Amino acid sequence: MSSYVSRRTVARGAAWSVPIAAVSVAAPAFAASFSAPGKSASVACKCPGGGSPYTYNMQVTFTTPGTDSYSFHIDSFLVDGAAPATFLGPTDVALPAGEGSPAFRFRLTNSNGTHTVQIKYTPTNTTTNVTGPQVILDLPSVKFDPCKATDTYASCA
Repeated sequence: MSSYVSRRTVARGAAWSVPIAAVSVAAPAFAASFSAPGKSASVACKCPGGGSPYTYNMQVTFTTPGTDSYSFHIDSFLVDGAAPATFLGPTDVALPAGEGSPAFRFRLTNSNGTHTVQIKYTPTNTTTNVTGPQVILDLPSVKFDPCKATDTYASCA
């Protein structure tokens, strides 16, 4: 039995191994270089009274990784799988180092007290000026109790 390997076989193996090594080294380096802000809490309420469309308020607290500041753009805001009748914003959010709590406001023709919310956003680390990949935040079964005067995040005007 011969253990001879031709130069052509070696060249073919080398040609295939170079691109694989380049991709496997480059991908983890980018992935490790960006951490997106994550959700740590949320509160929500529905403005009492009034007719359709009904006004809803939701405050989501995001925690930033490390001591860097972030901003993010809201790419889409869905309620029960569809865009609300009116999305009052915000569409751009600035988060100082630590955490931030933007209050989202929207209107629906559906008066239910529980909804599933999905927020897609693109974060940018404003300290390093690096934009990361889009993040999808799913918030299933958010309970919207009637807003109270003490709900500082809620605007029912």
